Amino acid sequence: MKMLNRVLCILLMLPPLLFSEVYTTKNCQDTYCNQGQAIVNYSTSDNIIVYTWPINIPANVIIISWSGLGIPIDAVIDSAFVELYMSGTDGSGMDAIYDVSVHEMYEIGLDVAQCTWNTYDGVNPWSGGSIYGTSVIKSAESHSFISTAIGYKKWNVTQMVSDWQSINTLDMMFKPNSQSSDANRIFHSSEYTDSTKVPMLTVYYTTDGDTTLPSSPELRTHLSRAKFLWDQVWHPDMRGFEFRCIETSTQEEYPVNLVDTTYAGTSYSCQLIVNYIPGTNNLWEYNREYTIDGRAVAEGAYDPLYSEWCEPATGYFMHGDFNTDWAIDGLDLIIFSGKFGIVVVNLYEDLNQDGVIDGLDLIIFAKQFGKSWSP
Repeated sequence: MKMLNRVLCILLMLPPLLFSEVYTTKNCQDTYCNQGQAIVNYSTSDNIIVYTWPINIPANVIIISWSGLGIPIDAVIDSAFVELYMSGTDGSGMDAIYDVSVHEMYEIGLDVAQCTWNTYDGVNPWSGGSIYGTSVIKSAESHSFISTAIGYKKWNVTQMVSDWQSINTLDMMFKPNSQSSDANRIFHSSEYTDSTKVPMLTVYYTTDGDTTLPSSPELRTHLSRAKFLWDQVWHPDMRGFEFRCIETSTQEEYPVNLVDTTYAGTSYSCQLIVNYIPGTNNLWEYNREYTIDGRAVAEGAYDPLYSEWCEPATGYFMHGDFNTDWAIDGLDLIIFSGKFGIVVVNLYEDLNQDGVIDGLDLIIFAKQFGKSWSP
């Protein structure tokens, strides 16, 4: 019992991030802005550089823009850190310990692929006239005191990432704070060929456990139509469905058209039509098997959340069976005749999908006429 109590005490004393989930991303765009080359953008460079010149004046600053925060929208950010891989210095680097601060940016319209020392998008000047003025960056969130040793250097950006949950992108600036002229540090950019040495953001977070997506749906197919049923209450931020369809023999992917989505209080259902690929392997000479599966998509914090793919089901391209009774007969001819001459897009009766129901479709229909299948 004493040992159990000791273990429980130790667990209670552990820092929260040990119980957090961890999300790491390298999905960013970066550049540095150079006072000496004030109209040049460096977003395609392998390096990003901070530099001081003259004394106590930032002459190079680094800008990084992150997108696609892949964590649940209701996550609580416990801590977050950004790391840059320092590859060296220009000359001695001057300062043995170089103070570099990180700042959240809020320049509307910032374009990392175009911005320069003079402009935030290659055209328009920075707000307030200064690249690191109070109209462009917030006060420093943290500082890293960087030696001349090669390797990753770390900054705490917990507050920025918490803010990120309510904005589209997270833009940050790394600004040197040195008394020495010519002090500098060089880091690898996101363009660097070795992905183990590029900028990296790590987020530790916890959730209340209510964001688990529901289980896979039931899938029913008939001819080239499919119906998915999710018989349960769904994620509150659900935004739609995603499908994939593969032709069995060729493994080609076929397009699908969603034709109906219904929410019935505690379940969702949707129906779709599988389209053929025109001109592929004499498709209309015979009927072809396909497999189809689907999943539901919910809105995450700028990155979607998905349910599991449902179990694949088998269907068949059975062209001309417009009333889906497993036979191409006079009833289908009546339906076809009623649509003849119509100019359409993706209508089921437009058998060759050329935008009009005409004689070419009639030829295809005639080849199929009289066929039937067992469900």
